[in-house]
Amino acid sequence: MTRRVSPLAPVVVFGLPLFFVGHGFAQYFRFVPALSAAGLLLKYELAAALLWALFSWRLGAIRGALAATATLAFYFFFGAFRDALGSTFLSRYSLQLPLWLGAWLLLLWWLRRRGGRSGLRYLALLLGVLLLVDAVSIARQALRKPELAAMPTPTVGGRPDVYFLLLDGYAGLDQLQADFGFDNGPFLDSLRSLGFKVQPHSRSNYEDTPFSMASLFQMDYLGLERYNYTDAHLNYCYERIYDNPVLRRFRSAGYRVFNHSIFDLKGAPAPIENTLLVSGASLISSGTLGARVYRDLYANLLMTRFPQSAANRRFQLRALELNEDIARRTLDVAAQRTAEPRFVYTHFEMPHAPYYYKANGTLNPLSTMPGSLDRKDLYLGYLQYCNRYILRFIRSLQARSARPPVILLLSDHGFRYVPDYRYHHSSLAAISIPGSNYAGYTDTVSHVNQFPLLFHHLFGDSLVLKPHRSY
Repeated sequence: MTRRVSPLAPVVVFGLPLFFVGHGFAQYFRFVPALSAAGLLLKYELAAALLWALFSWRLGAIRGALAATATLAFYFFFGAFRDALGSTFLSRYSLQLPLWLGAWLLLLWWLRRRGGRSGLRYLALLLGVLLLVDAVSIARQALRKPELAAMPTPTVGGRPDVYFLLLDGYAGLDQLQADFGFDNGPFLDSLRSLGFKVQPHSRSNYEDTPFSMASLFQMDYLGLERYNYTDAHLNYCYERIYDNPVLRRFRSAGYRVFNHSIFDLKGAPAPIENTLLVSGASLISSGTLGARVYRDLYANLLMTRFPQSAANRRFQLRALELNEDIARRTLDVAAQRTAEPRFVYTHFEMPHAPYYYKANGTLNPLSTMPGSLDRKDLYLGYLQYCNRYILRFIRSLQARSARPPVILLLSDHGFRYVPDYRYHHSSLAAISIPGSNYAGYTDTVSHVNQFPLLFHHLFGDSLVLKPHRSY
């Protein structure tokens, strides 16, 4: 007589992918489109069905369900386990992958001998509780009323377009002089000749991109005790970048927002694949075994085993192609003639690593790009290339604009791979406001005050400036 399959078997097998995707969707509710999450869930559910079928062929339906669930758990939670190990010797892939494989095989062996209905009941109950918690979290976030902008707009004449250009990791004048022995004065003079007010000793408030941009857009310091890369901290930053007072102020003044950056903004999602930080459905899947192996080992495999392959070239040049894409998008916006003013946020992943070009514009060998974060010579060469690139870009932007635009040129932090922590926040800051006397702009404007000052000049806003602090 054939034993009936427990109805809990499919609940457990298909419930684990639902929990994994649902929990990630609840955690990153604002930043993962529902359709993207649904597509990811469908992929995982198909994988679960295939695994269950394969294991059931050898172990039977119940133990096959437990084996499939265990396999999915090992795949889904590899990153969480690895992150918990920190930087200990156990986190090395050469040690961790064999141990992970051995633990999985040992569990399968145990399930084959001892697994049964009691395990299904326990897992079904646990998944039910966890799914209920996440469902409540998603419902609360979906029903939460959005924050409304309540800032009046003075009646003024035609407003200029505003371009916010961000150069990721561009070191300021002070750091270039102290750590590189390089005088960047000629570049700053070129900016002045284009109508910019340069703040040569400007400093960012944070030394990592997500924290720096969150503070900049919030026009305030962040309420965190530590500023390390954890899921909770990144989600905190993404929330404050996504819906922020800067965008609300521009929109209340009639501006249309264009986003050419690596971050999703409310009403203006990121148009490009993010090469510095994960985004979209990848926020959910980034901790899986496959995602971690791809991120941490794939580039090394291409570089060492297939250095001349087309795949290696595509992988290494992704950020360069994205820089060209957002530059084209921004210039296309400038060429459009519209009655409404535009606020355009363009985030160049330069001179951040990979350091693509030498100072003379020659492309560096692909072999120098991975693992070169602390190469000061490569960084300085790419920065000098970046100087010529951004000057040419600004000239094109000004030439294509129907009327003189406001251009805010900033970097989010300096070069961080030197021992003197003081210069990690040394950054680039320059602004062009046609017809302005630049009142309030000193040589040392803190990044947290950049948009308050701009709003004072554009809209007559009176916002209290904050004393500088660096974290």
